[in-house]
Amino acid sequence: RVAYSEALLLIQVVVCTLLVSTALFAVRGMIQRLRAPLGIEPKGVTLAQVDLQVAGVPDAQSRIVQERLLQTAAAIPGVTDAATSDRVPFLGSWFWSVFSWDTKQLVPQHAAFTTVSYMVSPGYFHVAGTHLLSGRDFTQDDKPGAPTVAIVNESFARSLFGTTLVVGKRFKLFDPVRLEIIGVVENGKYTDPGEPPIPAIFLAYAQGIGPYMVSSPITVLVRSSLPQDQITRALHSALFQV
Repeated sequence: RVAYSEALLLIQVVVCTLLVSTALFAVRGMIQRLRAPLGIEPKGVTLAQVDLQVAGVPDAQSRIVQERLLQTAAAIPGVTDAATSDRVPFLGSWFWSVFSWDTKQLVPQHAAFTTVSYMVSPGYFHVAGTHLLSGRDFTQDDKPGAPTVAIVNESFARSLFGTTLVVGKRFKLFDPVRLEIIGVVENGKYTDPGEPPIPAIFLAYAQGIGPYMVSSPITVLVRSSLPQDQITRALHSALFQV
């Protein structure tokens, strides 16, 4: 009986040890995930979101207002860089189905995978602190009527093409959206700091995506070394005048 009790006690100790070890391993894993590169450098970046619909701006004028917001933010004393986006990581996301170039029927069951997407202005990656690994950034020439282009992250490139050497390759989202890859950026975190690497695409803000044009909201990003409260007040005051 004593031996049996001792055996039970030993088993309980072993189980407790395993549970503690598992818990510690999980905690260490969580810490490592949170320390993983975010793909952005948030220090020194201030955001302001502008709802054009609430402001009564028609969709047809959204590009003009977006450009005015960008120019106004860039002109604030102490701002070194400015950009706009429809949304930013951790503050909302939008997903599209991705199709290889030779896919004929663009229906969900034929999709290669889904990808998170962002519509950004030229200079967004510099403001956000995201490294461009190959290719080029968006420019003012990426506008309506020009070839529709995209910048993808490493996970997107590997998932669709098996390599990150994808500049010049093309893919589809839905009719009539056909996109050519002009650049590849580092992986990042988009919906959760602990998420595994997921595909992401960045589209030219001025081009929109097929029939969908960005009208609202618009996120203005500025990078500055000014104290946070000072740049926040300056940004709010400047954008309020637009």
